[in-house]
Amino acid sequence: MDASADNSREQLGAIFDASPVPMAIFAPDGLILRTNATYREWLGLPAELPAGFGVRDLPLIAVGDNTEPLFDIMLRAGGYLNVTRQYRRIDDGSLIWVEVHSTALLDSEGRPGTIFAQCLDVTANYHHQRQLRHQVRHDALTGLLSRSGFEQDLRELLAEGTESVAVLWLDVDRFKSINDGSGHGAGNDVLRELAARLRGAVPPGAIVARIGGDEFAVALPGTLRTGQRTGGAMLAAVREPLTLCGRRIQLAASIGLATAVAGPGEDALRAADTAMYVAKQAGGNRLEVFTDHMHRRVQERVLAEQQLRDALGGDLDRTLPVWFQPVMSTTDCRVVGAEALIRLCTPDGTILAPGWFIAAAEETGLVIALGEHVLRQAVQRLWQWRDGLDYMSVNVSPRQLAEPGFVPMLARLLAEYPQLGPGRLVLEITETAMLASTVDVRDRLSAIKALGVRIALDDFGTGYSSLTWLQSVPADIVKLDRSFVTGADRDERKSSIISAVLWLARSLGMSVTAEGVEETGEWTTLSAAGVPTIQGYYISPPVPSDMFEAAMSGIGGWGPAGADRCPAVEVSATGR
Repeated sequence: MDASADNSREQLGAIFDASPVPMAIFAPDGLILRTNATYREWLGLPAELPAGFGVRDLPLIAVGDNTEPLFDIMLRAGGYLNVTRQYRRIDDGSLIWVEVHSTALLDSEGRPGTIFAQCLDVTANYHHQRQLRHQVRHDALTGLLSRSGFEQDLRELLAEGTESVAVLWLDVDRFKSINDGSGHGAGNDVLRELAARLRGAVPPGAIVARIGGDEFAVALPGTLRTGQRTGGAMLAAVREPLTLCGRRIQLAASIGLATAVAGPGEDALRAADTAMYVAKQAGGNRLEVFTDHMHRRVQERVLAEQQLRDALGGDLDRTLPVWFQPVMSTTDCRVVGAEALIRLCTPDGTILAPGWFIAAAEETGLVIALGEHVLRQAVQRLWQWRDGLDYMSVNVSPRQLAEPGFVPMLARLLAEYPQLGPGRLVLEITETAMLASTVDVRDRLSAIKALGVRIALDDFGTGYSSLTWLQSVPADIVKLDRSFVTGADRDERKSSIISAVLWLARSLGMSVTAEGVEETGEWTTLSAAGVPTIQGYYISPPVPSDMFEAAMSGIGGWGPAGADRCPAVEVSATGR
């Protein structure tokens, strides 16, 4: 019997010594009774431990919040323990994580007699788990927090409930045109650059995240004023020019701001998101503060998008009719051109102007299909009215201009009407669109010009660098913005500006059209100054194609500036 027990003990001892898991046996006073080779190798201990070598002599120092000796905890637990602790190794100073499992042989009084412990070095596993947690909480592209990480930190910040928290949601305006025009690799480069800029723009300690796509979020303790200051810095950071594919571009962003003191973080984030959509609806490149009535505006935006999608899926001639506004010569009151303007007809017959749905079209990319429809209708009508109309103009959005297939599509469309001179089609582009475009505008416009199509600078004078664009863009027509036209007969400064623009345009071989003419005095002033063509409600608002055609045929005329009351004709008659 004793021989059998001795044999079993020898076998257990052999298993203990050969185990790949570090193991040790301790006395209740902490004295180390036995270790296996793996344990000694792990801690760099000699094969024979010095007499009296105990747990407190091990070359490990506990670190972290709880540094109470683990053996003391073990004794209080009756020798049974399952815990993970962080230690610093004395030999090389490295930090390790150790998972300790212990059990005890109890004496006759039920107290731990000897304690057996397994020690697993789980440092590699800990770092792997930490890396996985980091990946879950952080965006791989930018290194910022991910949406889940942001929401978790925002909840914790709001749970403190000690002060107001400002939450900002940023969306890069027209970012899709970067991916479409320059590729996703270039888009990723831009996102990384913006992430670095935003980190530098916000106060220390602010929570910064990439929510997804081209959307970022920031949260920080502070009042509404703090949020507005931070939002302003974020906008300025985004607006700083950057180099993309060897050329300088300038971006803009829409930011929504909301504040909260307590409550679910999702509510604050949703409010900031709502305000951001309102900022985007207003044209972007701005910050909007959340108010309760914004929910209605966002619902309208969602409705507009759905109405547009429904319209694009229906009979386009009926659901998306193109209306036309005449452009009239000031010398003989002849309608020489027209501008094609889209409308949306709802199932109940309501006609909606572009201001209702064009922002949704831009944001969703639906403007590509919408723009092609307008172009096709415009060219078709120009062909039908070719004997009575010199040219037709169509607005082109930044999203269309950045679309790689835009110029080929335009070329195919013109090829369908080989006997229609391409110079009779005019594409209007605003300075804002040129600044917002992520492709080289001059290259794209040069390709359009190569087709024979003419270019008009729309809303001229409303931007910060109008003269620069006038010099560098291959334009044929300058459309003077209505802000210079309204009240020009009563404002000498405006009259002087109009004369200067006329002189400059003529020097560059360009023609001028004045937009937004609504009064007889404005017509008279513009005509006397030598503006060759005008457009506005004084002549006619945009009208359906059948009404436009009837007016061209002499049925009904063109409103207050019809031939019977044309100021230019009256001036000419008086002169004779």
